Amino acid sequence: MKVPQGWVRAAVWAAVGITYSVALTILVTGIIDLVGEDEISRHGIEVPADVIDVSVSSGGDSGPTSTVTVRFKPRGDDLTKTTTEVSYDGDFGAEHPNAERQGTRVEYDPNDPEHARILGETGDALDRVIAGVVFTAVIGGFAVLLWKRSDILGV
Repeated sequence: MKVPQGWVRAAVWAAVGITYSVALTILVTGIIDLVGEDEISRHGIEVPADVIDVSVSSGGDSGPTSTVTVRFKPRGDDLTKTTTEVSYDGDFGAEHPNAERQGTRVEYDPNDPEHARILGETGDALDRVIAGVVFTAVIGGFAVLLWKRSDILGV
């Protein structure tokens, strides 16, 4: 059965559009997270924290990632303990084997104490920005090539 050529063109452009949307989403979320990390870098307060729980996911090709639940007292507030989950690139338990017993240090945003990160961990926001830029450029280049050379699709 022969597929009408209009359907081939529509399917290819739909695939390009969906892929381009994914690339832009990666780029935009990376930029948003990078701006948030920058806020912690500028105004963050470093405090000791108890490690409550660590869960590690395989992460596929990019390696493992950990979700670390920490509890800490925001500076100047002895009555409140903040418990939050932070992301960590890598296997936190393997890289910090004594953390659940000895604790760790976190840096948090004084305006939003639940916005915290393990001290020294920059997260993967910059990686997502770079991947988003590259992915967007490659898919955009492919789309331009298809636009200019519609004979590639045989139509």
